[in-house]
Amino acid sequence: MSNNTHLQTQSRRGFSLIELLAAIAVVGVLSSLTYAVTVKVTEHAALTNESAVARQMVSAFLLYPQDNGGSFMRGKGTEPRGSVTGFHGETLEPGEEAAMRWPWKLANLMNDGPLGLFISDHHDYFEYLSARQDVYGVSLTPSMGLNLTFVGGNFRSSTVSPEAVIYADRRDRVGSPKFPYDYCVTRPDVAYNPSELIVFVSTFSEYAENWEDIGFYSANPPISPDGVHWGSYTESIPSSMGYVHLRHNDQAVVAMLDGSVSLMGEEELRDMRHWSNQAIRYNDENYSNFTRQ
Repeated sequence: MSNNTHLQTQSRRGFSLIELLAAIAVVGVLSSLTYAVTVKVTEHAALTNESAVARQMVSAFLLYPQDNGGSFMRGKGTEPRGSVTGFHGETLEPGEEAAMRWPWKLANLMNDGPLGLFISDHHDYFEYLSARQDVYGVSLTPSMGLNLTFVGGNFRSSTVSPEAVIYADRRDRVGSPKFPYDYCVTRPDVAYNPSELIVFVSTFSEYAENWEDIGFYSANPPISPDGVHWGSYTESIPSSMGYVHLRHNDQAVVAMLDGSVSLMGEEELRDMRHWSNQAIRYNDENYSNFTRQ
């Protein structure tokens, strides 16, 4: 066999099995690295976006008392003055559920309007609601929930409202206050430590049909005045941990009453001193005596 024929045979031989396996392994490693980097970039972008949304929301919330007699907006309940507008400036009726919840009240103060209540991952859902002029849906499922039991107040509940009373005589409906003045932070000067008290937190909902991981307007505390306690965190059951969503590597974005924004994990979020003004006052992470004067 001539040298030329030998060289042609070698050139047609191609890669050996070992060489092919080595090449596949290298491609696999590079693909894994690329995927890991892509995931990290995506996670960072989502966290950055939600932190920005949280900062805008809490800034608007903190500005509200300036034009409203020094009081925070009610998390749920009619306002003492003013009107609430929905899509395209339409006035919402005071008795409407959408008007009594905080999202539209806050959206009225934000540059981006109701869109500003939704993180980028939820913009498609907002567009779905907007196309249907669904003011109720916006009021129910913003990306972050308000600690409305202890900040602003749930004035629609007979059991957890800051104005709740114990009736001495059910015929004349006259009684004594059920909760002390510091039970709910309805004004800035009531808060003992604003930097420790949650206003908004990442939430998710079981009420948005055919949509996953959409938020919820209310974040319920670990221990509630009506006797409800958090269970074990279960993503398939949003109410398991008060609708709080640990969507950032087992952490949630939180916006505090001093305007700061950070991340909290499950253990830290279970500390009542981040939810209850009274728990801060008595330095009790498991605080539950909400009628304590």
